[in-house]
This record gives sequence, structure tokens and C-alpha cells, in this order.
Amino acid sequence: MIVVMLTASILAFVAVLHFAGAAGLARDAASTAGGAAAVMRSRDIDDDEKERRIRIAAVRLFGSFLAITAVCVGAVAAAAAVVVLGSAFGLYRLAEAVEVGSGWPFILVSSIGMLLVWLLLRQSPRRTRKIDAQ
Repeated sequence: MIVVMLTASILAFVAVLHFAGAAGLARDAASTAGGAAAVMRSRDIDDDEKERRIRIAAVRLFGSFLAITAVCVGAVAAAAAVVVLGSAFGLYRLAEAVEVGSGWPFILVSSIGMLLVWLLLRQSPRRTRKIDAQ
């Protein structure tokens, strides 16, 4: 039962990351940072305009940091809640779950599984429709 609940916690973690749009938030932050770097390198923009644009980018990047942090906290909380609920219902002791979850076999298999689930979630119907519409 421990492995089932630990697996469910991983699925909860990935689901929160996916449905909260963690990948999109990270892409937006990277795009903002890239745009800010391009502004700094530009010879066509005067220093005052560069400073104005960089300040706007800094505020956006801080907002991205807060959003990404909130999503990550939510994902960890969802995963922890699944494990704690299993213990609360008497399915196992938390110490047993920690022992199984920190063993190399579980870490290896769950890491591969989590990547596969993430890749499958990336192929959502919503994304497919956007590609088909082009």
C-alpha cells in the first residue's frame, strides 16, 4: 500500500505542476529574461529607455518567481497530503513511507515514471487542437 500511495503522491505532484501551468510560467520567465538581455545588448536603444524596459522586466521576473514558487509549494503540498492521508487512515506509518520512498529502487522507477507521465500530459488534447488549427 505504501508504494501505491507514494505513486499517487507523485501523480498529484505532476498533476498540480501540469494544471497550474508550471512549464508555461517557466517559459514566460525565460522569454522575459531573454528579452531583457537583448535590450541590454542593443545599441539602438538609449540608456534611459533601456533602464525603463529593464525595470519592467525585473518586475515581471519577480512576479514569475512568485508564481513559480506558489505552484511548486502547491505541488509539494499535494504530494505530501496524499502520503499523510495514507498514514492518517492507518495504511502505514510515515517512517515506513519515508524508508520506502527514499530507497534507490523507488526513486529510480518513480523518476522514470514521473518523466513519462509528464511527457504524456504535454500531449493534452488542448495542445493538439492548437497544432491542428495552424
